[in-house]
Amino acid sequence: MKKKEDGFTLLELLLVIGITTTMSVVSFQDKMLETEQAQARRLGMEVFQYNSAVQNYLAHSSGLPNPASLQGTYTGVNWLKSSACGGTANKEWLSCNFLAHSNGKTSFGRLGFTTEIKYDPAAGLTGRTVMTKLTLGGDKQERADLAGLAALVASGAYAVSEDGKAVTAQDSTVAYCPDTAGTSPINAVCQSDKGSIVMLSRNLSAADRWLRVDHGNAMQNVLEFRTGDPTPASQTDIQAIDSVSRQIRNVARIYNLGNGNSNGESDNLYLGKKHGDAAKAMVTLPSNAVVVDADQEVLGKLVVAASIDARGDISTKGNLRSDGNASIGKNMTVAGTTKSVGDLTTDSNLGVGKNAVISGKITSIGDIIGQNNLAVAKDGTFGGKVIAQNINSKGDLSSNTLNVIGGGRFGGDIYAPRMIDSNDGNYYLDPNQTSRLNNISANGIWSGGDISAGNYSSGKYLLPTAIENKNGSCAGVVNGAIAKSISGEILVCQGSVWKAPGENNEIHYELVYTMRSGGSNGYMGQLWLGKFKIDSYGNKQFIGYVPMSAYECNGWCGGPW
Repeated sequence: MKKKEDGFTLLELLLVIGITTTMSVVSFQDKMLETEQAQARRLGMEVFQYNSAVQNYLAHSSGLPNPASLQGTYTGVNWLKSSACGGTANKEWLSCNFLAHSNGKTSFGRLGFTTEIKYDPAAGLTGRTVMTKLTLGGDKQERADLAGLAALVASGAYAVSEDGKAVTAQDSTVAYCPDTAGTSPINAVCQSDKGSIVMLSRNLSAADRWLRVDHGNAMQNVLEFRTGDPTPASQTDIQAIDSVSRQIRNVARIYNLGNGNSNGESDNLYLGKKHGDAAKAMVTLPSNAVVVDADQEVLGKLVVAASIDARGDISTKGNLRSDGNASIGKNMTVAGTTKSVGDLTTDSNLGVGKNAVISGKITSIGDIIGQNNLAVAKDGTFGGKVIAQNINSKGDLSSNTLNVIGGGRFGGDIYAPRMIDSNDGNYYLDPNQTSRLNNISANGIWSGGDISAGNYSSGKYLLPTAIENKNGSCAGVVNGAIAKSISGEILVCQGSVWKAPGENNEIHYELVYTMRSGGSNGYMGQLWLGKFKIDSYGNKQFIGYVPMSAYECNGWCGGPW
């Protein structure tokens, strides 16, 4: 019996090699197809980015004064790029990095873009883009499967209208036009172009993804702007903030919900923070109002037709002016000048850092505190006390009682019937009547009348200023009046004559005794008289004895004979 040998025969080896080769070829083809499909999906994203840029361009340009001027054929992608990076557009509709590595051709298949823009006054602007056919390999084989996948990926980013005509109702349509003789709804998009990806962008109101102002579409959800690049290439670009692309321009009116909602809801219009639920609990106006729940800065003029109610302070670095009445329920603090043409009424404190100019009345239940001057151009009426460090008044200052604790200075005249000493009311100054003063210290005292009712004492000198002639007439002047001569001698009015004090002005005789002797005339004795001088003060000075005779007596001798 022959022994059986171990191992594989040649036929078995060939069979194994054939099966393995076949499996490898199939696996390789699957990998190639998977790679091509991934590239086709990337192609679809690039197609979507380009068509979105065209749609943005048409929507923006539809509001130009002459949109018909945009009609024409545009080749490549540079017409949608900013002039800052080699493009021809005045702003960036496509990112400067879009297909920059492939000179404006797609990354897969190196497809080019040709866009034709038309204008119809009834339909607006329309942009139709035809791409070159997708061919691969050295024999340039058309790949309809990959082109269709790319178109499907690109068109999946757009919403479809509810009117049932999915292709024709979209504002943007991306479709692959097969090279067949059959008809389909996409023939309106494809027209005569076969075997290519065709994109159609229109200004269609029924399915426009842009907010329109002609009531062509109606919002049923939150209006939220996408931030960042208008044709984002990555998630980072989508999350980037671009304030220029989130503006609302040329708006005529924004108003609140009011009573026009179909569900009967009535609400305010809230402006400010992203989440304003807290403001609804704080607001005092229930409906039909505009509520700003964030800080507000107005760089221009603010005109308010009705009242302004502020729960906090109103601070201004400039002037606060009111042509009518200004009523302040609480404190009012102003760093600059406060000017009011009408009345200014405050129930609490009024703090003014600088001048307060009030043309009307000021009515304050609380204090009026000024860190600087308080200027009142006209009358100022204060029902209570006025407490001030200094009061400067160019006009009248009227008060029932004016208490000045410190010094008081008046640049003009002071008019008052009487001035009473606050320390002792028994002393007063009454210019029109009698005044009572304790002491007077003055450089000079002039009186048009008499100074009487008591002794007159001079601590130093008493100097008369009237000059008269000695022995001159002082008729009409009261006796005892004092004057002086031109040489400075004191003169006294005595008997209508100006005389010097102590001067012997009068001779007076008095009977003293009788000297007895026998005389030839038969008298028993001789009468003798005492002779005296009497000065102007009444003082007598004895001169001597003289016998009585008609000559000596000069016609007058006192005493009985």
